[in-house]
Amino acid sequence: MEVILFVTRSCYHRSLIEAELKARHIDYEIRYVEDNPELVAQHGIKHSPNLIVDDELIYRGMPELPELKRFLDELRTRRQDRT
Repeated sequence: MEVILFVTRSCYHRSLIEAELKARHIDYEIRYVEDNPELVAQHGIKHSPNLIVDDELIYRGMPELPELKRFLDELRTRRQDRT
């Protein structure tokens, strides 16, 4: 499972999402909008942050924290079921 936190270098939501990913031991990669124009074009990115899972744009912009936590809990469960 590939999880990408796709953000601008100045995104102030990045640390919040990273904390939630780390708390659930979900491996992720940070990619910057400024360095990845192909991902910007592919997903029609206009804002930051963005969460991409297995090449699917899940969140465009910062979701409500309870919603993000529920999604990440489900993601962690799916990942554990695969192993």
